[in-house]
Amino acid sequence: MLWQWLLDIGADPADDADLALRKRTAMGTLWAVLAVGVVYLATGLATDRPLVAVFAVIQMSVQLVNLVIFSRTRRLEPATWILIGVGLATIFSGMLTLGGLALSGANIAWEGAPAPCR
Repeated sequence: MLWQWLLDIGADPADDADLALRKRTAMGTLWAVLAVGVVYLATGLATDRPLVAVFAVIQMSVQLVNLVIFSRTRRLEPATWILIGVGLATIFSGMLTLGGLALSGANIAWEGAPAPCR
């Protein structure tokens, strides 16, 4: 199936079960982030906010490069750090381009965060 193939990018037959699961989870996260990037791009274009669209394109481009590097090196840790770093930068850029920290709708995302994350 297509989803299994997409999730198995970067898999190595020598990986133990735990590492294989973590790699599949990272790839699932990466594909979800790319899907959200497409929505973010469409939102930026629909609302006539070019900076939102630019940040979405940058985020998706970096994640695609991350995907290519991960598929070649099969190293999970750098791919995970790039996922986290670019994801946080995307949230921050969204807050700034949509009205700043006080006026941004992105603040709502932190309301649902568990207490240790605040």
